[in-house]
Amino acid sequence: MKALPCFLVTALLAAAAVPVRGAQNGAGAPRVVSLAPNITEIICAIGAVNTLVGRTSACDYPRAALKDIPVVGGFGAPALEALVAARPTIVLAVDLEDDSVAGMIGRYGIAYRRLACARLVDIPAAIRLVGEITGCEARAGQAAADFEKRLCEMRSAAGKLPAGSRPSVFAEIWSDPIMTAGSASLVDDLVSLAGGRNIAGEINKEYFNVSPEWVIARDPDLVVCLGHAAAAKIEARPGWKQLRAVRAGRVFTCVDGDLVLRAGPRVLDGAAVLSEFISGNKTNKNAASVERRIK
Repeated sequence: MKALPCFLVTALLAAAAVPVRGAQNGAGAPRVVSLAPNITEIICAIGAVNTLVGRTSACDYPRAALKDIPVVGGFGAPALEALVAARPTIVLAVDLEDDSVAGMIGRYGIAYRRLACARLVDIPAAIRLVGEITGCEARAGQAAADFEKRLCEMRSAAGKLPAGSRPSVFAEIWSDPIMTAGSASLVDDLVSLAGGRNIAGEINKEYFNVSPEWVIARDPDLVVCLGHAAAAKIEARPGWKQLRAVRAGRVFTCVDGDLVLRAGPRVLDGAAVLSEFISGNKTNKNAASVERRIK
């Protein structure tokens, strides 16, 4: 990644001489660049979109609120020239493709903050922190409290399921190569919250590739595809016609992956969709109506 010419950096940062709110300066409104879709969704959910001056190409919800916000690169991979041109006072991220980018951002005089926001338990704290950074503490506090209340209710409901009644679930994140989610993932949290048992939960990893034979050996009760593969393509894999999930017609491909892969305000809606499938109340044919209802 090329560094900007010194004269250009100086000019851009001089024009952006807007202090960051709170502990960093105590005055003025922040100018925020978000390098993660879930952070962008949090910013919009707490009414802080006016502070957002840059986003990634993956930040696409809510679409109407973001249409005029410049794109400064990909998820966790900013184009430094575009980022500096947005004149931010702070950059928020959950992860970076290249960790050295954080140091580059700092050398340009821009504050950088990495948010811990990978699991369900992280989300309320992340919402409150974004509220502090953007000056929307009250709305963020309420949003976090609402999230915690709903999460508690869903956990209570899942906890009442009879022992041994949880169907086994294979969550397919990507189809070629086949990728799934282990016990260190948000998806594992959500499958459990929705009343299922993740067959990859035995592996202490976040996301990893598996072979078709690995899935066959575990013979899940249902398959939930969070990528873009069609059910017919999944069922046509060698040996998969004998899976319990395929024989029972429980291969679901209508789940919006963004609902369950982004650790943000909508993730409990994703858990609700998964619960509809896991409980047997919904099929592929009516799944789209479930998603429309929560958007």
